[in-house]
Amino acid sequence: MSFVKKYSPVLRPFILLLLFSLVFLYDVFISYLSFLDEILAVLVIFSFFFIRKINLLKSERIIAFLLLFILLLGIVSNLTTPHGIAPKAILMDMLVFYKAFIVYFGVRILFKDIDYLDILPYLKTIMIYTFFVLIALLLYDLVFKVFPREYRFGIESIELFFDHPSRFSFAIAFIFLTLLPFYIKKGKTFLVLILIVGLISLRVKYFGFFMIAMFILYNEALFLKIKKEVVYLVLALIPIVLFIIFKDWILFYFSEEAVKLGWSRAVLFRYGFIISSDFFPFGTGFGSFASYFSGPDYSWVYGHYQIDDIWGMRKNEYHFLGDQYWSMVLGQFGIFGLIAMIFVIFYYVNTLIVLIKSKKNDFNKNIFISGLLGIILLLIDSSSDAIFSQNRGVVIFIILALMINTQTYQKKDESITNK
Repeated sequence: MSFVKKYSPVLRPFILLLLFSLVFLYDVFISYLSFLDEILAVLVIFSFFFIRKINLLKSERIIAFLLLFILLLGIVSNLTTPHGIAPKAILMDMLVFYKAFIVYFGVRILFKDIDYLDILPYLKTIMIYTFFVLIALLLYDLVFKVFPREYRFGIESIELFFDHPSRFSFAIAFIFLTLLPFYIKKGKTFLVLILIVGLISLRVKYFGFFMIAMFILYNEALFLKIKKEVVYLVLALIPIVLFIIFKDWILFYFSEEAVKLGWSRAVLFRYGFIISSDFFPFGTGFGSFASYFSGPDYSWVYGHYQIDDIWGMRKNEYHFLGDQYWSMVLGQFGIFGLIAMIFVIFYYVNTLIVLIKSKKNDFNKNIFISGLLGIILLLIDSSSDAIFSQNRGVVIFIILALMINTQTYQKKDESITNK
């Protein structure tokens, strides 16, 4: 009997507490929990030294190779660019960039005897109670206005005790993803209610997730019937549909006017392409551009391109530097790093789709559908948020790892995921 299996009664509540803390308590106790995900990643790294045998799916081995390739690109970039980055910034940026993936592989390898079916019934109960607590707080806030609010589209958005409306909407989405396998057949109204609550965050990205989730809810049978290649086509069309719906907002986001106005996200997006061209093929390396740790020791890149006077991107005011995930990937690791990262996401998506198509049990199918929606949620948010490098990204990848554990624990189905 393995150590993990022997102590699973202890480890199971630990995982549940970890997930709950990262989603719902992180913002409330930010002074104490802000480095929880980084500490977790470091502990996983040290534990890898005691692992003798590693069993991964073929797709996971490819993902690991691609992530190592990006690591090599980043290190070479740091060594070859004309100006140095502080070693502390490089190491911390590495940790933040990889923490979600490190934790994913940690759960897959170290906790392989604990799967999503072990966790899900308990998680369901916790999420139902949490949702009704949030509803009570929401009603209280609507009456007494006790929590901060932001104005979006001329309307007050709701964020409750979270630091930002995006974190509130993620919490609601997480509740939805957890409960989806239980209620998609009988209880769609409850799931729709959960999704509607998230709309009061007034986040455009959540609107996109809402529409995709609603499509899956009411077209599940069609989704399960169509071929894998058609699913990829549908996923590829999603950005086009969202562009058509939010055309004016998106065009401004990428416009010359937005850059001239000093909108940090537009500036980071544009200069991500410029840097990848000027420093082809490697980029400028870890801790150099569009990442949080390019701020405290202030990267030379911003002065080099004369974008160090933009609000939120200045030397002593760098709180917007980490707002653009894909610009960061492109600038720091170049075009090959961007391509590698896109394939990382592709292989996760491919694994989930193959599992959805291979399962005969509807409940298991819906588990992996919720996992696919989790990846889609991260992709939508990553358009203007470094979510893959944040606590929210760590949460989704813990869930994905537990889901894959469910698959590999069932030995008779193991070969399917290697296709």
